[in-house]
Amino acid sequence: MAHDPGTRDELRRAYVHERLSLELAAERVGVPIGTARRWKREDAQAADDWDKARAVSRISREGQQAVVFSVLEDYMALHQETLSQLKTDASIAPLDRAKALAGLTDALVKMSAALERVTPQLSKLSVANDVLSRVVLAVNARRPDAASALLEVIEQVSGDIAADYKS
Repeated sequence: MAHDPGTRDELRRAYVHERLSLELAAERVGVPIGTARRWKREDAQAADDWDKARAVSRISREGQQAVVFSVLEDYMALHQETLSQLKTDASIAPLDRAKALAGLTDALVKMSAALERVTPQLSKLSVANDVLSRVVLAVNARRPDAASALLEVIEQVSGDIAADYKS
């Protein structure tokens, strides 16, 4: 089925500037998701990368610092959710929980370091995360039996730490 030439532009605008998912943008303009994916791919091959345009649109609209903090907040929400799952899933052995916790802490430190290169305001948060990482590693090495208790405490304070060191 041939579509009105403006439909492709509407789809791109909804995806890039309104930040709708490609699926929702396709639904809004009335095209199948396969068509939307094809148009997006064809435009990328023609040097119009919708994902890059989307990122530029967000940065120009919100400013780089807002984007950085948004990424950090999204990560922290995911981090918090994972901590909750580790705490409540009884099928995970304590040693496996400790290893998962160490991996999460490592990911958090790496995320903070990457974001800090973009915005120096995160240096305080980076230090807080480094301290937290060192505590987790020490507990895993010296007292793996205490991992569950540590997990509970970290879950309770991690959101507060991010909020306190945000500015």
